[in-house]
Amino acid sequence: MPGKVVLESGTGSGSLTHSLARAIAPTGHVHTFDFHEVRANEARSEFEKHGLGKLITVQHRNIEEQGFPETLAGQADAVFLDLPGPWKVVVSAAQCVKPGGMFCSFSPCIEQVQRTCERLDQLGFTDIRTLEILLRMYEVSTESLHTNAATVQQPNKQNKKRSRSVAAAATAAAAADGGDQPAAAAVDRGFVSQVLAKPVMDARGHTGYLTFARRFVAALPIDAENHQHQQQQNGHLDPATATKGAEGSGAEEQQQQAEQQQPADSETAAAADAASQEAH
Repeated sequence: MPGKVVLESGTGSGSLTHSLARAIAPTGHVHTFDFHEVRANEARSEFEKHGLGKLITVQHRNIEEQGFPETLAGQADAVFLDLPGPWKVVVSAAQCVKPGGMFCSFSPCIEQVQRTCERLDQLGFTDIRTLEILLRMYEVSTESLHTNAATVQQPNKQNKKRSRSVAAAATAAAAADGGDQPAAAAVDRGFVSQVLAKPVMDARGHTGYLTFARRFVAALPIDAENHQHQQQQNGHLDPATATKGAEGSGAEEQQQQAEQQQPADSETAAAADAASQEAH
């Protein structure tokens, strides 16, 4: 969508980066990273030649080892990973993606998908789903098909009359054209030319998997300080929110103690007044 910020790791040829740039134009931005410096420089030059230099920032960086730059924390609407070990980057991606933002990774092996999904679940991502992308080529050809095979196997008088009429018409047409078409070819009007498509048995591609997830921020109970602490430990709660909640809980506790102490003070004052009256 226009105006969105997308992070991509694994620039490669830049094909997907071009599509992302068109999707977020004219006010969005794509930050793409590649561990191969030469490839990153070539991609940067290509983006500039295509007039996308203002929409795309290319950086040479090993995201699996270094993660995304800290300057992008909380700035991204979506993250796309095309890496050998995407599960290694889930923590960094969670820090960069806004609440409700999307995570997507491409992996050729199901073992990579499994480890990535486990890590996403541990960090509180929701709507985790995986789609298989299978390359299947089809061969298109033109073949002759018989359209009345059933009538050939079980002939009857009506079909015989129809065949004779078709043969006579074909013969007459051939004679009018001045040709010497054999009668057998004229009778063979049950065959038609048909375009067919069938899968190629030799597949030269491999399958792949796209994994999607959404970053989720849970609603926090305001009266459960221990629950807030647990959420902060799991990384689902902003420290500022946790501090504010703790301060609120402390104020409520002081108020309750003051209310409990007030009746006791009143009883003490009443007892002192009674003792003073008896003394007089």
